[in-house]
Amino acid sequence: MSVDTSQRSSHSGSPNAAAERTPKVASESAPGSTPGDVHRGGTLGPPQGASPGDRGLGVRALALAAAWLLVVLYVVHSQLPSNAVSLPAQARVGPVLRVVTTQGWAFFTRSPREAQVTAWRLTGGNHWQSAMLGPHSEARNAWGLNRASRSQGVEMGILLAALTEADWNSCADGIPESCMPSSAAATVTTANPMPAPTLCGPVALVAQEPLPWAWASEGAEERMPLRWVRMDVSC
Repeated sequence: MSVDTSQRSSHSGSPNAAAERTPKVASESAPGSTPGDVHRGGTLGPPQGASPGDRGLGVRALALAAAWLLVVLYVVHSQLPSNAVSLPAQARVGPVLRVVTTQGWAFFTRSPREAQVTAWRLTGGNHWQSAMLGPHSEARNAWGLNRASRSQGVEMGILLAALTEADWNSCADGIPESCMPSSAAATVTTANPMPAPTLCGPVALVAQEPLPWAWASEGAEERMPLRWVRMDVSC
């Protein structure tokens, strides 16, 4: 029995048969991918390079950061005492920055050990009671919407400006109520020019440093010495 080998060989050697025996290589990209994601061999990967738009965005971000850094540098240097360092055009830019940024760098470098001043009011003729409207964020101040507690700080600053070092009394007890006798005569008589004053009549100002962090383990009973002054304020 004869077999037609010519037909078999022609069939096995045809290009279609070779393509069937060779694994197919994916030539189409996955759904959602871009043409740049398809590399040799049909595998997915990142594009070969960033687009011009991405590079432009990075350059703009660096330029903006450099500009803000330059502004901060001039603001800080304009608040420093005279020194050997001089920035370009500082003689012209410095005065402008001191007007625009009046708060200055000292706002962020205020000493945490600085004495805190509080105001006290004589009630009932024989009892000292705190006259402070703060903290500013309390509910009685509408969680910060009522600005009366902020204006009181300006009011206290005006009263402090009328005092001298000799007007203060020292007290090692550290408790304002026991340090200030209700019968003490007013050391200073001054006027309160505020349009809506909160400190009028018999008033006392108390200056007391905060408890050092190293003494925190001593408990709340430990108090720092204080200084106080009795005033008669007219409104």
